[in-house]
Amino acid sequence: MNNKIVLNKHGLIEFFISFLAFNLAFGSLTLDSLQKAINVVGIAISFFISLILFQKSSSNRPKIVIWLLLFLFLGGALYSTYLNSPNHTKINGWQAGIYYILRIAAFFVSAVYIVEIGDGKKFAKNLFIISLIYCVLNDVLFLPRIATLRVTQGYLLNGKFSVSYTHLEAVAFYIFQGDLNNKTSKKITIALILYTLIISLLVDCITGVTGTLLLAIFVFLFPKKITRKPLLWIAISIVSFMAVYNYVYIVETKVYQNFFIGSLGRSTTLTGRINIYKKLPFLMSGHWLWGYGPSSSNEVIGNYLNMPNTQNGFWDIILQVGVIPFAFLAILTIYAIHQADKRKQNFLVPIIAMLDVYSLLAMVEITIGLSFIGLVILVAIYSNLQVTTKRNVVLF
Repeated sequence: MNNKIVLNKHGLIEFFISFLAFNLAFGSLTLDSLQKAINVVGIAISFFISLILFQKSSSNRPKIVIWLLLFLFLGGALYSTYLNSPNHTKINGWQAGIYYILRIAAFFVSAVYIVEIGDGKKFAKNLFIISLIYCVLNDVLFLPRIATLRVTQGYLLNGKFSVSYTHLEAVAFYIFQGDLNNKTSKKITIALILYTLIISLLVDCITGVTGTLLLAIFVFLFPKKITRKPLLWIAISIVSFMAVYNYVYIVETKVYQNFFIGSLGRSTTLTGRINIYKKLPFLMSGHWLWGYGPSSSNEVIGNYLNMPNTQNGFWDIILQVGVIPFAFLAILTIYAIHQADKRKQNFLVPIIAMLDVYSLLAMVEITIGLSFIGLVILVAIYSNLQVTTKRNVVLF
């Protein structure tokens, strides 16, 4: 009896830490004050977790490489904040950059702690459960007021893109945790995919529809040995980045014309904002190395170009932190995927597939953000560990 109580206590603690970790990387609540409050708690607890982790964590070469690359990326982002916050951003400045860095670091520490000291399989399951809870809460609140919310974009999970992406991540997390536990149900997987497609259509997020179809293709139609290859991510990323220079040719292709214009009724310029691509290279002049500072893109684009955002995920993150920090993030991504491929860890295919999906969608949307980095961290952690049920998390 006492053992069951202890197990329940540890299970609740692990779920609570998983909840905080999920919000640090994937949280996007409309109530910004609530989201920040949750994240501040997560950051604070991750500090104490890091002290425990320092004493109990084992070291090996792959882990050292991961820690080093992430440290270099975050260090570069911090230096970018130092260089730029007094000059180009007036909203939050230093605070926004530090908050961005701490969220990533805290998620990494929390995830490493749970997977190494706790239960890696249960953490994956918790990520799915938490994401599904957020999705269901959002949809229950949104469906009765669908007409109004489609105009105001005041969903629980923020705008339509965040709504669709959270549902999409829930699908990936379900397949991920199912593959880890050898309990993936085809019926549930199909139901979740259809659920995501329906919600994306209801909120009028064509990017979400496209992303769902791409995820299904990468996970179920592509051979796993191809999806696991870092070369696939590299190729997709280069194409997405170079789309800024070749967008005229892209919108003139038959595939684009038939799908976006014929089937979806979208304009040839994706509501006209794709015209920003013409000005992005000039805006980056003098800021290629260190960008304008983390979390600065909306303000910079609004001030200089009078546009909402860059409309390209890779250009957006480079505009924020610069080429040098982004290079370390790219190397970390490649290294993590390579480790998963080398060890033939097929359970990571849905997470790697999400990286490919976000990288492909980055051609036209802002998808290389905290969620993308969170997925990279998950691949990096799980690809370098023997994931089994371990001893209970000890925190309190």
